[in-house]
Amino acid sequence: MKDEGRGDGRIAEIFTAARDLCRAYGNTGISPSNGVFDVKRGTLARSVEVHRLKWKRVNFEERYVELKTFKNKDRKPVLRPVPMTDKLYEILSDPHARRDPEKEWVFWCRSYSHKQKRMEDGPYTKCRYSMLKTACEKAGVGYYSFHRFRASGAWVMDNNGELISGIQHLLGHADRRSTEIYLEKLRRGAGRHGNL
Repeated sequence: MKDEGRGDGRIAEIFTAARDLCRAYGNTGISPSNGVFDVKRGTLARSVEVHRLKWKRVNFEERYVELKTFKNKDRKPVLRPVPMTDKLYEILSDPHARRDPEKEWVFWCRSYSHKQKRMEDGPYTKCRYSMLKTACEKAGVGYYSFHRFRASGAWVMDNNGELISGIQHLLGHADRRSTEIYLEKLRRGAGRHGNL
């Protein structure tokens, strides 16, 4: 996938700001040079799929990341392998080598549990929106939701002639028609706004 397209400049600004923010987050599983934004960009995964990603689902030998989703008719867990590009391999290798064996998640954070009345480590679900908001502000762009990473990646793939079946697989759509509708909405939006 080429890193071109009208929506990519805005995303690049957010990634740069996000990397700077990651350096400041000392108590998370995000390392300075490789964070949750880069993995989202490299997999086009849904936010929850990345935030709850566990190391046991990252296969460096066969070079794929197994994403777990419940987005299907039966709402049962479905695992889908996503190929690990060279960049994604590079992004995940260092944190994997330095990981705390007590932490099963690729991205984790420490937050206060009101229920347990103590600090606890868990999947990266807390404070992720405030981190994204801060990254957008630092990049000097309007708020850019996590879902826009998926949309922008799909838009770039579509504009570079990727087959719908390939885009469907990366997005994790069970039905091809969902991908076709998704891409049609992106095309209409890009035509109206000039970028994503």
